[in-house]
Amino acid sequence: MTQATGEVLGTFADAGIEDVKAAIAAARRAFETTEWSRNRKLRAQALFEMADRMAELREQLWSSFQAIRVEPATILTPAWGP
Repeated sequence: MTQATGEVLGTFADAGIEDVKAAIAAARRAFETTEWSRNRKLRAQALFEMADRMAELREQLWSSFQAIRVEPATILTPAWGP
């Protein structure tokens, strides 16, 4: 939830320590048995998609950062340009 407007931006599961351990183990298995650890293009694509999504949500993120008094300029401005 953004503190600026009260809008819900996402949800997450209520998890205990066993859930966390299971998630970490699953992530490790995926890392070791899929292309993720060996495919630079796949990782780059995921990062660019995340950057694009953050750019789409720039105004909402900006409002949230302002509400908690964090300076987002360096976080929300990609190195390759606005």
